[in-house]
Amino acid sequence: MGQYETERILAVLHVLSACSAIISLSSTAAAWTHWSEVLDTCPDYRCGCILYGYSSFDSFRGGRNPACHFTTFAPIPVIIISFILAGYHGYHVCIVTRRRKPSPRRTQRSRRGNRDVAIEEPAWAGSDPACTCWIALAILAAAVACLLVVNAAILTHGFFETCDEYSRTLVKYLVATGQTAAVIYGRLSCGAIYDFMDYLEPVTRPFRELEGVDYGPRTERRDFYRGDFINTGVALQLAMAFTWINFIIWFAAIVYYSILARENGRCLCCNK
Repeated sequence: MGQYETERILAVLHVLSACSAIISLSSTAAAWTHWSEVLDTCPDYRCGCILYGYSSFDSFRGGRNPACHFTTFAPIPVIIISFILAGYHGYHVCIVTRRRKPSPRRTQRSRRGNRDVAIEEPAWAGSDPACTCWIALAILAAAVACLLVVNAAILTHGFFETCDEYSRTLVKYLVATGQTAAVIYGRLSCGAIYDFMDYLEPVTRPFRELEGVDYGPRTERRDFYRGDFINTGVALQLAMAFTWINFIIWFAAIVYYSILARENGRCLCCNK
């Protein structure tokens, strides 16, 4: 596979990565903002995250906010880097690399003294203006892949922790015992557990002032409302799926950048 084909694949991969990151960010943000106020019932710290929720004696509470902060905002640098690299590789494929492909030679005839001389020269004699350090791009791709795998791990673990905890809350709400409780614990999928959560949890939460929190204007001292119903399980599953897909995309990018580094040297401009 030549450089032209490899960079064309990389351009497509980075576009797919940007789209996956946007979907992941949107899905995570939708679930987090929907539940952030209603689940935030901890007495001494903010716990409005849908991930790592837990069942308390009087209500179901969310996890600590930093988990949702990280999983929501982690895709932003991925989106920026993906668009930049997609544009670079797209330009390189369409403008630079295509021009470097072998072109037919043309023959010119000139008269020198009393003889006709045939002179062959390339149809295009330009040079590649790009200076690409492939090993640096491979390292960058590895760093992005590490960010994505951490993000995916937190999303996945937090998703299943909330699922397990809410199954206990569901048993308590339904006063389930015996085989009924066994069905909830053993047979209901996490998607079904989150469906129960969407409809059984209160839509509003009375305002309760936390110690050490500056609420500012009195207009903020209001009851909390989580808005219209959403499919929380689908939103979080979309975020998890596209984050893992994005990790696979960047792992493939590492492989392709390594191939380019091996075939062209560490830096393209260093070899000129």
